[in-house]
Amino acid sequence: MEKLHKEKLNVLYSSPNIVQMIKSRRMRWAGHAARMGERGGVLMGKPVGERPLGRPRRSWEDNINMNLQEVGFGDVD
Repeated sequence: MEKLHKEKLNVLYSSPNIVQMIKSRRMRWAGHAARMGERGGVLMGKPVGERPLGRPRRSWEDNINMNLQEVGFGDVD
């Protein structure tokens, strides 16, 4: 029996790239939150409590900006 590798399985089942799917859905949610505006209140919260040690993790907003730059939209507020 032949061992199937990731590339061959992707071609065989034509599954979408999971990273691209996550980025796409993240940008879709960002558009939804932007359209909600003030009444949505999704992006208005601040975390409560102490910060963990080490380098700060990337925020959701930073990830959105990186995805938009990859697509070619640059910084959009």
